[in-house]
Amino acid sequence: VEVSGTVTLAGKPVEAGLVTFLTDDGKTASAELQEGGKFSLPNAPAGKVYIGVNTQMLRGQERLNSKQTKGKDRGGHLEVPARYADPKSSGLTEVIEAGKDLDI
Repeated sequence: VEVSGTVTLAGKPVEAGLVTFLTDDGKTASAELQEGGKFSLPNAPAGKVYIGVNTQMLRGQERLNSKQTKGKDRGGHLEVPARYADPKSSGLTEVIEAGKDLDI
């Protein structure tokens, strides 16, 4: 099922990282977060899903960028608390239907 939407934290878009959908039977699908916190996923599992938002993998990249630019010109990203990375423990759920726009 195709699904798209926006991920925000405290009203601000999460513009880097992954949003992951997990079903009760273990099927997963993920999409990269883009400018404005937007995502689009052509093969999302239909029905009830648990949702994870992971920005933790960006920490190393941000440190590397900071070293390369000596701390200047940091684009930065909005870091989502680690508890949201795991779909099963994030507390985020949704029912996915064709064409549905999600605000996470």
